Amino acid sequence: MALPIIFPASPAEGDIFKAPSDVNYQWDGYKWTTRLTVRNNSLGGNPGPNPPDNAVLGDFWFNTDDGQLYIMIDMGTGVNGWEKTSTINVKFMGDLP
Repeated sequence: MALPIIFPASPAEGDIFKAPSDVNYQWDGYKWTTRLTVRNNSLGGNPGPNPPDNAVLGDFWFNTDDGQLYIMIDMGTGVNGWEKTSTINVKFMGDLP
C-alpha cells in the first residue's frame, strides 16, 4: 500500500517538495504540480502539453500530448530546438502523480 504524500503546510510560490517517491512537486501559488517553472526546469522532464519557456541546451520536456521525450539541442543554425530522444511513444492512462 502506498503511503500518502504529506506536503508542507505553508509553501511559498515556487517552492519545490521532493516526495518519498523522488518526484519533485512545485507550488504554483494554488496547488502542487509536477510541472516545473523555468527557474527549476533542469530538475525534471517538465511534463506537459507545451515545452517550458526559456529552456536551455540539455533541458528535457515530456510532451503529454504525443508521449515523446524531447531534449533542447543546438540545431546547428545558431538556433536551439526540441529534438525527440526516441521513436517510442508513451501515453498516460490518467493524471500525472
